[in-house]
Amino acid sequence: RILVNDVAKKCLLKPRAVDLAPKTLRLYKSVYKNWIKPMLGRTDIRMITDADIEKIYEAQHKKGRSKTTQNTAVVCLVYLMKRAIALGLMEENQRPKIRWRRGKARQSYLTKAQVNDLIMTAKNWPQQKMRWLACYIATAFYTATRSSETRAFMWSDIDWENETINISKTLGIKGEVRYATKNMVTDSKFPIHSELMPFLKEQRLRTGKCRYIFQKPWFYNVLDWSKNKGGVETGPISSHQNLNLMLKKAANAAGIEQSVSTHTLRKSACDI
Repeated sequence: RILVNDVAKKCLLKPRAVDLAPKTLRLYKSVYKNWIKPMLGRTDIRMITDADIEKIYEAQHKKGRSKTTQNTAVVCLVYLMKRAIALGLMEENQRPKIRWRRGKARQSYLTKAQVNDLIMTAKNWPQQKMRWLACYIATAFYTATRSSETRAFMWSDIDWENETINISKTLGIKGEVRYATKNMVTDSKFPIHSELMPFLKEQRLRTGKCRYIFQKPWFYNVLDWSKNKGGVETGPISSHQNLNLMLKKAANAAGIEQSVSTHTLRKSACDI
């Protein structure tokens, strides 16, 4: 028998799962401890059925977890199955077909016209110190990057001659730089869209000799607009919560009724 517990100990718990981002690893360990181990820990991973998956969903539903949140435990179980397949412990055809839970359908992206309205609203913001947000919106949209990847961009990531940007870093929860993306990519050159380039050039003037493209918001409070030169480097924006507040403010000013966040920009780029 190849127990789910044994696969978890080998691939998830100890040693550390090197193919998972730290935040994802913590999440998987949590749902494994609370839902998978108590219900399926002593089950042969090759013998898991649709009924076993349904039991995990039902147990979470009784505890009041939302439909989309319930998927997390099943995603963790699927990860363990994939690792077992990679280790030769089970066959691909032994994986049960998953019927994922879906939340209430809603439009979670913006149209291209709405994104343009959002960018122009930020670009023409009454307070000059907020206008850098236009570059952030354009960068996140045209590169389809996660907030942690967008905030980690450095000027050294841009190849001005070949017009590419290297997506190779993320910012951790405490603002530390990790030299790999969530998918463990360490080098991914992405072409810079022609509509994004003017915003990057303008932002380059704002930040002067700073290393990071997007400085902390108070950097722009002391910006010498007469000379168009930036102040002392403050480092990258460590949290996306402040960005989401700014995006919501800009969305309201642009007349966009739906909720807008950093992830909305990434979804919009993928859906258009």
